[in-house]
This record gives sequence, C-alpha cells and structure tokens, in this order.
Amino acid sequence: MDGTALTGPGPYTGIPEGANVEITADPDEGSYFVEWSGDITGSTNPYSFEIDKDYDVTATFDEDEPGNEPEDESIYLDGLMIYGEAVNGYIEDQDDGAILDTAEGKFYDAGSIARLRAVANDGYTFAGWEFERVDEYLDVDTTDNTAEIGIRESLPGNLEVEPAWLGDGILVIAKFDPKPSEPTTPPAPTPVTTTTYYSLDVEVEGPGKVLPISGLYTENSMVVFTINPDEGARFVGWFGENGSEVAGNSIVMNGNKKLIAKFEAIPEEEPEEELPEEIVPAASPEEDVVEEQDVPYDAPILPQTGGIPLGLMISAGTGLMTAGFSLRKKKKDDAE
Repeated sequence: MDGTALTGPGPYTGIPEGANVEITADPDEGSYFVEWSGDITGSTNPYSFEIDKDYDVTATFDEDEPGNEPEDESIYLDGLMIYGEAVNGYIEDQDDGAILDTAEGKFYDAGSIARLRAVANDGYTFAGWEFERVDEYLDVDTTDNTAEIGIRESLPGNLEVEPAWLGDGILVIAKFDPKPSEPTTPPAPTPVTTTTYYSLDVEVEGPGKVLPISGLYTENSMVVFTINPDEGARFVGWFGENGSEVAGNSIVMNGNKKLIAKFEAIPEEEPEEELPEEIVPAASPEEDVVEEQDVPYDAPILPQTGGIPLGLMISAGTGLMTAGFSLRKKKKDDAE
C-alpha cells in the first residue's frame, strides 16, 4: 500500500500502519479546493502522509468566482542528488552502471526512480542498507542488495521545515561483512606407528675388544661389528646363545641377541733343536796302506785316499797316482 492515492469520499479501510498515503481533493467543475481540516490541515493538494493512526480528514471546496482562484503553494522539485558510501564493496546504478560514492554522487530528475545495487568485494557479503536525510517525502523500497528510491515532482507548500535533502541530497550506505569461514575438513589423523626395539648383549672373552658392545636397536636393523684383538692376540669366533647367527661379523636384530666374542693369545713358536756338529774321525796310520782289491781289468779305478782329502792327494803330484796305477797293474800281472 506504499504510495496509495486516495480520491473521493471514504471511508478507506485496510491500509497497513506505516503505509505512505497521498490524498487528492478533486473539485467539481465551477468550484475549487479550499483547505483540509480534521487530522490534517493546510491547502496542499495532493497531500502525503504516513499512516500511524486512524485519520479523519475533511476537504473543503468553494464555488469558483472569477479572479478568486487559489494560489498554488506546492514546492516543485528539479530532482534529487544521491551519494553512496560503501566499505569492502561499492554501490552502482542498475540502469547505467554509474558508481555512487561520497565525492561524486548522481543527480536524479524529479519523477524518476533511482535503482541502486550493492556489490560486495571478494571475501565479503552484503549486510544491509542505511539512509541519511531520508524522510516520508521520499519513497524507498529495499530488497536484499537492491534499493529503489522514488523522487517526487513536488512537495506540499505548507511544510513548516523543508526536508534537508532538498539542498544536500541523501546518502545511501551499503554495509558489508566478511564471509563466514567455510568449515574445513580436519586433516586425517596421522597413524601412530609403534617402533619395536631389541636388545643386543655382547660379552667379550679374552684379549680383545668388539664394537658395539651392547644396546637397543630397531627391529630388523643390521648391526655390523668391528673386531679389535689386542697385540699378540687373535679373534677366535662368535659363541653364545645367538653366535651361530653372526655372518660376516654382522647380525640382524629380529629379536633379542646374546653373543660371546672370544679372543686368545697367539702361542709363541718353539725354537728348533740344534744338532751337534758332525765330527769327522782322524785317519789312522793303517789307512795309508792300500789294500788289494779285485777290480776288473777294464773298470775305472777310483782313487782311495784313506781319509786324506782328495785335493791334498791331487796336489801330491801325478807321480803318486802313476805309482798307484802301476802297482795295480803289476799285481794283476802277478795274478795272471
């Protein structure tokens, strides 16, 4: 019922509270409208007001006499200046896309309608409208982020105070709020992994060292041993509960392990037994005599030294050897 025009006698019922009503006094031919009386007064025709109670209004007419026409007291308008204010967005004219701000508004002619739209920046959403210097003489209608402002052509001439917007225009404010954060899916919980540890117990027997000695190791890890025998010692081998599992001086920790590393001293070598020097017996005087031997005639005859070194015999001269041979020859001839 906003902007309802009423003419003629009433009563008018069913008008909602807050509606803007415009009543018009329509004189018959040969008469003229004089004034309003009752709940409204004055001679403004048409007359606009907002319904806030029950109204009883009377229109007075009089016969039109030549030269007695009533003066027109209405205030005729050129138009309306509209400014815009917005943070985190802007206000634009839906018809031509003009942007309204506090520095440069837009002028709308009387009788026209300003169709405005609030546009939010990214990350914001429209929250509502506010209007400054707007009164009952401006018809304002809002729907979500759009607003329509109707500009009248005239105002009643009997106003005690003229509207402030006649000189300064009106200010339209668009409110914007940050968009609510979209619910985010919480990250999937990280699976809890349990690490298994096994103990390594290494016992050393004998003169030497092994690294590492003992400790905790993760499941299926490989432990590599360093063997360090002491000087004059040697590593014997791995023994103990898990000694057979050691390969290449390393073991896989697939359970608790107990090992024994054995070392021993290298035994000293026994000295070889020294044999006494060979004693060559001295030649006896009898050995100087050459005994008779049966030697085949044609066989080679080896010299017999009787214990005298051969070199000495040779140095004695060929005469002795010749004599020997001669002796052997003579004995053979005697035998024949």
